[in-house]
Amino acid sequence: MQSDPMSNIYNNTRLNTFDQCKRKYYWLYEYGLKPSYLDPKLAFGIIAHAGLASLYHRGPGPWVAQALQEEFKNLFPPGSLDPAEQARWDEDMDLAQRLVDTYTLETYPQDDFQATQVEVPFKVSLGEICYKCGTEYLEGEQQCSYCNSPIYYIMGRIDLVCNRDGGVKILDHKTASGGDTEKWAHVFQPVGYAYGYSKATGVSVKGYGINILRKLKTFVKERQHWKQCPDCRNGSKKRLNCQTCEGAGKVRKDEDPSSKPFLRVWHSIGPRDFDRFVRNRIRVIQDIEQERRRFAAEPDAAWRMNDSECFRFGKCPFIELCWQGESSEWYDPPSEIVNNFEPREDDYVDLEREEMR
Repeated sequence: MQSDPMSNIYNNTRLNTFDQCKRKYYWLYEYGLKPSYLDPKLAFGIIAHAGLASLYHRGPGPWVAQALQEEFKNLFPPGSLDPAEQARWDEDMDLAQRLVDTYTLETYPQDDFQATQVEVPFKVSLGEICYKCGTEYLEGEQQCSYCNSPIYYIMGRIDLVCNRDGGVKILDHKTASGGDTEKWAHVFQPVGYAYGYSKATGVSVKGYGINILRKLKTFVKERQHWKQCPDCRNGSKKRLNCQTCEGAGKVRKDEDPSSKPFLRVWHSIGPRDFDRFVRNRIRVIQDIEQERRRFAAEPDAAWRMNDSECFRFGKCPFIELCWQGESSEWYDPPSEIVNNFEPREDDYVDLEREEMR
């Protein structure tokens, strides 16, 4: 029996959704629903990505602002927003323009890399050999030639490929209100991009960078750049012979990373990281397949909800579906609630767009 080739294609957004909440994954990708509105944070990220892609493709110029406006029109065609929504987006578009303009002036000229490719799509198989029998995969196969196990594929779109420190690296843009860089040190998304590019092109990827663009209205500006000397206490114990402040009574503050508008952190990567990525992604996909089998046999026990995620990133758009009616019949929601959503089309070609945050 041949497996459906489209059912074995995933991206990191889908797999991360399953890890976060199985029930949300069900509503999105199994039941086939999507919210009737576009998440403003996701839309803002897509728009900002369009501006950065234009900047790194053609350099600074009026086309960067044009790219922002064109992407906005793609997401929100004329007449699709009511007056209140349009007013909010006028403000957000001004914010996006200031964000990219400031980045172009302050960060772009200081880049320590050479951009070589922008917005690079990929689709590659997970692994080189079958995860069940060890048979080597043949190009273009949808299932193992020996044991007929399905071959899983991962796809995505890479923001930027660059040369840095004598090697090829991936740079992933992130728009955020905070400045926490540590959380990106061990995530699979940029590792997957590096894996996908390396496997698709045969070029060794040496690492990846996370390029965080903080929204300008969230910037924290320091009121002063000096603080009391920790040794002589600025006056009360001021000493002319103080080695720390050299008699000034004050020392310069350490720069607070959270006050920076743009943050960038680089990570090295190697074969062990790729192997860990492949093993994890295959494990998650197999867990998804197990949930499907469980749902077919005992639907009440399948696709468990993770209620800790309901408000983690704001109110989950599927919360009404999850908390309605009898818990034993959660999978058969009333039509008056379902009608508040739109059917989710098959998007295996364009689903990498979901990752533009």
